[in-house]
Amino acid sequence: MAWIHVAAVDTEPGPVLAGVRKLGAERVLLVAGDDDPACAEAREALEPLGIGTETRAVEGSMLTGTLQLVQDIALEHGDRREDLIVNLASAGRYRSCALLSAAFVAGVRAIDRSDGEIRFLPALNFSYERLVGAEELEILEAIDSHEAETPSLDEVARATSLDSGAVSYLIRGGEDAEGLEPLGLVDIASTGEGVGLRLTPMGDTLAESMTVRPGPTSG
Repeated sequence: MAWIHVAAVDTEPGPVLAGVRKLGAERVLLVAGDDDPACAEAREALEPLGIGTETRAVEGSMLTGTLQLVQDIALEHGDRREDLIVNLASAGRYRSCALLSAAFVAGVRAIDRSDGEIRFLPALNFSYERLVGAEELEILEAIDSHEAETPSLDEVARATSLDSGAVSYLIRGGEDAEGLEPLGLVDIASTGEGVGLRLTPMGDTLAESMTVRPGPTSG
């Protein structure tokens, strides 16, 4: 398999190169600034191996920006998403956490270096994207963008293409589907006027970082 590494180089690039040498690489997407010395060093080390590099910048906060970046990369590669691998070996602690979360959300494999060995992180076989469809993402976005701090179920329904019954089912879940509340993405809060909805920190992150995919249109 021709792996495409998504790698941060916050320290010296040796560990990233170890992963590239062990697994092979078609291309390395460096999550760092063009003027970053470690990034420049990584490009110089990869050039003799005939491996192309691109630099990708994180915009906004470290966490949400990294989530958005990895999600964008996954969408760009479409059918080749399975060829992507997030390489944490040279990432600093904070960026490593952000990249690991991003890989988890996007359903992309990740590797790290432990005891001198490059190892896959098998826990990343799970992806929220496989459980959260376009309608659920529409609900998350509606709650996130609503002017009320804790909008009601009816208010959220009016901001989406769904009716109140469908919104309630997708939030609470049922026998054949796990809802947004059990997944830890939405909280149901009691307010002075009844029940309101608000996003959990992970729900907020998904609403900001994941693209709402349009549903099917009727012909």
